[in-house]
Amino acid sequence: MDGAARQSGRRGQVDGYGVNMDKALLQEEDSPETLVQTTTDVIREKIVSRQLRGGASLNERRLSEQLGLSRTPVRAALRQLEGEGLLGREGRTVFVRTITFEEVMQILAVRLVLEIEAVRLAIGRFEPALIAEIRKELLAMTDSASVGNDKHWEIDDKLHLGIARASGNDLLHGMIMGLRMRTRMFGTKRIPMRFEPGRQEHLTLLDAIGAGDSERAIAAMRAHLTNTRDSIVAAVQGGTL
Repeated sequence: MDGAARQSGRRGQVDGYGVNMDKALLQEEDSPETLVQTTTDVIREKIVSRQLRGGASLNERRLSEQLGLSRTPVRAALRQLEGEGLLGREGRTVFVRTITFEEVMQILAVRLVLEIEAVRLAIGRFEPALIAEIRKELLAMTDSASVGNDKHWEIDDKLHLGIARASGNDLLHGMIMGLRMRTRMFGTKRIPMRFEPGRQEHLTLLDAIGAGDSERAIAAMRAHLTNTRDSIVAAVQGGTL
């Protein structure tokens, strides 16, 4: 059975999304372009954080009502998210894509190539102030139980997407950002034994970038993403993810 068939088999109608959609950022008087982008951002975050789960059917009318918007910006937002690979469509049904184990392995393989190139380009271009800020936040993460999932991803994004931005290649940054979102969709459960190793790997990566050592930074990024992949494989095989 292929990935699409597996997704279809898991998908069912949902009567409610189980979340309070954030209306604060959405104003009908905004320009059409701004309204579509903000609507897209709000729905995207609900998908990536798995408040809208893989397999959930999205009803355009219901989303419009919950967001307090007309259906036009919601329709445009759903099309954009479909183009980003976060949503799928069968006939007139739009649904949140389920990221399979096979797909996340492919994503991590591509991320390895792209993020190694990003860190190579970022050497000498990563702001020292941002390195110091991320280092401070990593050093403050001394207990996995006290670091929420949102905070974990916030710091992780700050480092990985900071590197991608510092590469100076906008296309590379966009591709890495998209792949990271799909990695996050795979599951919100963090692997407990990865907390401290992952933190140390990030610190090692920051040290290399701060020292302007391209070879060491590339090695650190390769080790970090390889260890991330291997831990996911072990967790899936052990039934803990």
